[in-house]
Amino acid sequence: MKGGIVHGVGMKGKVMDYGAIESDVDSLEHIQFQQVDHIDLYVLHNNTIQKETKGPSILYDIIHHDKERNYVVKEFMEPSIVMRAQGMTKHAYMMREIDGFSHILPLLKKHNIAGIKYRNTVLFGFEIFMKQTGHLYDSKVSRCFVINRKCQETMSMKKVDLLKPNQFIAFVKHILSELAELQKLNLAHGDIKLDNIMKCNGKYELIDWENSRKLDYEFLVKQRYLGLSPMYFKILYGSAWYPAFSTALLKYYQETGGYDTYTSSQYGNAVTSHYSDLFSKHSTEEVFQQVKYELDLTAFGFILYGIMARNPTLKKYNNFIMNLFKMKNASIALHEFSKLNKTRRV
Repeated sequence: MKGGIVHGVGMKGKVMDYGAIESDVDSLEHIQFQQVDHIDLYVLHNNTIQKETKGPSILYDIIHHDKERNYVVKEFMEPSIVMRAQGMTKHAYMMREIDGFSHILPLLKKHNIAGIKYRNTVLFGFEIFMKQTGHLYDSKVSRCFVINRKCQETMSMKKVDLLKPNQFIAFVKHILSELAELQKLNLAHGDIKLDNIMKCNGKYELIDWENSRKLDYEFLVKQRYLGLSPMYFKILYGSAWYPAFSTALLKYYQETGGYDTYTSSQYGNAVTSHYSDLFSKHSTEEVFQQVKYELDLTAFGFILYGIMARNPTLKKYNNFIMNLFKMKNASIALHEFSKLNKTRRV
């Protein structure tokens, strides 16, 4: 944490400031870019994100792009050997996140949902190519960046466990409201966990849109990913979905502090039992049409169950949380939650 801003290094990249803070060495302006060949910008034009290739002189404008100091940049690191064997590269990581932003462009105009103000021209990411001269040949190396909202607080199990009742209410309402807007566009976030929720100017917001997906069955089958949902595991593993899903749940608990480190829980058992019953009665595609708007709610429910399990003052929300993954969509869930808190203002 520097200057009240969240900095960090994750599995895929490092988050840093744009620059213009002389004392902050963890900023874009302190990176030494030598022998820049050209720069590819990913910019909003005509409601689509398009690539523009520019010369080295544009670098100064990029570094000092953040005039109002509202954003940070994430630089992607070289993937592990295992990920490279699967075809992943720094560029692929960058493009996945930029493509994720492209899914939610209609919401940027109305809700500032990704923390990026909608303008006629918005910079979403950039790749800086540098020429490297060797003895026998010239090769080009690059560094890949995306633009992220600058927030003061990222969520963790320790922080959500300290939420007071009114803060918990705000936490739930803000995320459900955002999911409701997403679902109006037939989209899913696809990667809901504490690491991907931040508090920005008093509002809890989802971040990390690289796994956002259209909620169409053919698209889901082709992409083979939709977060921590039984649907994904059924499509990928068929009849062996149950043990694969259970293993993923355990990994989720351990890595994100979703609610505990146990191999099972009341909520987890309810989820798997519910989907086991559905899968036994319907085809995978039929189940998808029934539950497609529940998929993000399932993952969010794991977080809420954990908060409640560790905070006895929130037991009044037990029935709501235990049934969250069966509420069809986020609008219904938000309505049901609001009824529990009619006298409270957020």
